[in-house]
Amino acid sequence: MKRQLIDWVIVIVPTDHLRNQFAKDALEFKIELHHSVEYLPENLTNSGDYQGEVLTYAQIGSKADLYRIRTHKKQGKVLVIGDEIHHLSDDNSWGNAFQESFKEVKYRLFTSGTPFRSDKQKILSDWISYKDGYATPDYQYDYAKALKDGVVRNVIFPSYDGKFTWMRGYDGSILKKSFAETETKQEESEALKAALLPDGGWIQETLESAHKQLLSIREWEHKNAGGLLVCMSKDYAEKSAKTLEKITGEKPIVVHSDDPESSEKIKRFADAKGSNASKWIVAVKMISEGVSIKRLRVAVYATNILTLMFFLQLMGRITRIIGDYQDETAYFYVPSHPTLSEYVKDIESVVSEWEKADDDFDKSDKQNRQNKELEELPLFASRPLASTGYEDAQYLGGDKILPEELKEARRLKSLDPKLGYIHDAHLAQILRTANPDKEHINENTEDKKSSKSNTTKTERCKKLRTEIQNKVRYLARLCGSNDENRTEIIKLIHNKANEVAIKGKPQNKATEQELENKLQFILDKIAWSQQNPGKLWW
Repeated sequence: MKRQLIDWVIVIVPTDHLRNQFAKDALEFKIELHHSVEYLPENLTNSGDYQGEVLTYAQIGSKADLYRIRTHKKQGKVLVIGDEIHHLSDDNSWGNAFQESFKEVKYRLFTSGTPFRSDKQKILSDWISYKDGYATPDYQYDYAKALKDGVVRNVIFPSYDGKFTWMRGYDGSILKKSFAETETKQEESEALKAALLPDGGWIQETLESAHKQLLSIREWEHKNAGGLLVCMSKDYAEKSAKTLEKITGEKPIVVHSDDPESSEKIKRFADAKGSNASKWIVAVKMISEGVSIKRLRVAVYATNILTLMFFLQLMGRITRIIGDYQDETAYFYVPSHPTLSEYVKDIESVVSEWEKADDDFDKSDKQNRQNKELEELPLFASRPLASTGYEDAQYLGGDKILPEELKEARRLKSLDPKLGYIHDAHLAQILRTANPDKEHINENTEDKKSSKSNTTKTERCKKLRTEIQNKVRYLARLCGSNDENRTEIIKLIHNKANEVAIKGKPQNKATEQELENKLQFILDKIAWSQQNPGKLWW
C-alpha cells in the first residue's frame, strides 16, 4: 500500500468468528478492515474509512459478481488473502465463485495449515502448483521451523490408557481391554467409545490430571492460562462439562454450532485477563482451524475423530505463543489409541510430511466411516459399560517418557523446590541422558540404538543441537539465571562448552562427535550443579 501497488485488501476466511478475529488482528498493523454479515457499500471502498474487508467463503459464494466488479473498478490493484484455502476446490461452488470474483486481482496470498483435501480434489489448480498430485507451496513454514524460531510452543503429550468394558451386540459378549491390548480396528473403536463415557473413569482421571497441570501453569507464571476440552458431540459436551465442573468447582464455558452466542462466548474467553479468568472452555468443533485463543495452554482430546487434519488443527489451538513468559510449553492430553499414538511419537516430522499426512488422513477418514457404518448396524452395535484411566506415557520431542521415569522426576521435584518449574517430561529426559548406563524402562531405548544406522548424520546433528539448547537453558536456571542475566549466562555456558568440547569453534561447525562431547560436558555440569546448589562451576 505504501508503494501504491495495492489499493484494497480482501481477506476470505471459513467462519464468522474468524472474520471478526482477522479484522481485530489487523488493527495491530493499523489496517482497518470492514467485517460484517452485511456487504460493504461501494461508496465506502473509496471513503478512506477502510483499507479492505474480511468476508467468509459463503459470502463470496453468493456475491461473486459484486466482487468481480469491485476488483475490476480497482484495476486489479487488490491483494486477496485466502485463509485455510483448502476449503475451496476446482469443483465446488465456493471455489468457482472465488475464481470468478478475483480473476483480475494482481496479488494473491493463500494459506493453509493442512493443504490437502480428503476428496482428493485439487485446490484452485489454476493458481496453485501441483506435483505428483500434491500441492507445492511457494513457501512452507512448518511446525519444526517455527519451534526452532521460538514462535510456537513446544507441546508435551500426556497419553492416557485404561481398562475399557463394553458389550457386543451380535453375541452379547463382554470385553474388557486397554488400548494396548486391542487386536483389531473394531476393538480400537469400541475401546475408544468406552473410554469416552462422559461419567466414566477415563475422562475423570484425564480431566483431573489436565486441571492439575493447568493450575500449576497458572501458579507459576501464566495467571490467566486456559484449558480446552474437545468433545465429539453437543450431548457429550454438556455431560462432560458437568464432570469438569465437579472437578474444578467452576462452571466451564460450552460452545457448539447450535448456540448462536458461541462466537461471542469464544471472544470473551479469549480476551479474559487476570487470575479470575475462566479456566476451561468445552467445544464441539467450534474451536478448530484458525481460531486464536493464545491463553490456551492445556487441551484434552475427548473425541472419536481420528483424522490427522482434525488432530493438527486442534493442536494448533495451544501452540500460539504470547511471548510474555519464559516458558510457554503446552499440554495436549490424548487417549492412547494407536492412531493418535502414531501422531504424537514424532509430531515435528508428522506436521512436515504432507504426503504422509495426506495418506494418513485418507486412511483414518476411511476407518472413521467404516466404524460408523458398523455402529449403525444393530447387529454390530457395541454398548460401552465402564472405563478406568491411568497415565500411560508422555511424549516430548519424539521421546516416549514412561510412568516410572515420570515418577522419579516428580520425586526429585518434591525434594528440591528449584526444580518445581521444570516440566516432568523435561526432567525425565535429562535424567535419562545423564544416566546412560541405567536400565531406563524406556521400551524404545534398544530400538533407538539399533536405528542409528537408519537416520542420517544431518538428522542426528539436528537432534543433538536441539538437546543441547534445552539442556543449556536448564543449566542456566540451575546457575541462578533470571530475566536480566539469562541471555548472558546461556551465552557463557555455550562458550565454556565450546572451548572444552569443540575446540572453541562455533556450534554450527561442530562434527557429530563434537556435538556429543558438548552435550556430555553440559550434562556433567548439570549433575555437578544439582549436587552443589548455589555454587557456580565456572
